[in-house]
Amino acid sequence: MIKRTLLLAIAIATTMGIVTCKKDNKTQPDKPNPGGNVKTHTFDTRAFDKWVYFSFAENKEVEIADFQTSMDWDIAFHRFDVRVNCGTAGPDGKYAKIWLKDYYNDNSETGFITMQYFYQKDGSNEFFMEIE
Repeated sequence: MIKRTLLLAIAIATTMGIVTCKKDNKTQPDKPNPGGNVKTHTFDTRAFDKWVYFSFAENKEVEIADFQTSMDWDIAFHRFDVRVNCGTAGPDGKYAKIWLKDYYNDNSETGFITMQYFYQKDGSNEFFMEIE
């Protein structure tokens, strides 16, 4: 009986050790890997009366006349609101993987949104990036 109890205790301890020692490689939500073609842009979103529009293809903020009809922008920010110009796969049929990583600028001022992104120019939806 003691031998059986001892074997059962060893089996349980070994199983618990294997389960609890499993390494979890995913420590943060999906976000672009700093290597490769990942870009970072900080938006000044402090204005209450203005949206800031951004084009992934042009890699810059863009001015547009009418957000509902324009195909010249991909994502826009207004304070802490987000607007996307998508359709099936964005206005140009391309994809982007984004990570909204901060609400401050480099001087620790609030009212800014820092976005890290990877633009998939080839039109596929396969992202060749790894999680840090």
